[in-house]
Amino acid sequence: MGASLDTGFDFEDITGLPWIEIDFTRDIEQARNVILPRIRKKLGKVLRVGAGRQSITSSQSNQ
Repeated sequence: MGASLDTGFDFEDITGLPWIEIDFTRDIEQARNVILPRIRKKLGKVLRVGAGRQSITSSQSNQ
């Protein structure tokens, strides 16, 4: 992960991963129902949702 200089924004290289731009409520539903399952399948990782935040965790170390 890289961080932009003092902007508060971060970025990730998601090359090859499914993704969606979220502009509308229907995009959130598509992300949950279509994109997230594809990401889970591709990465073999588990999504945990808690306290209004989402994080992807894995038993593998991050690279």
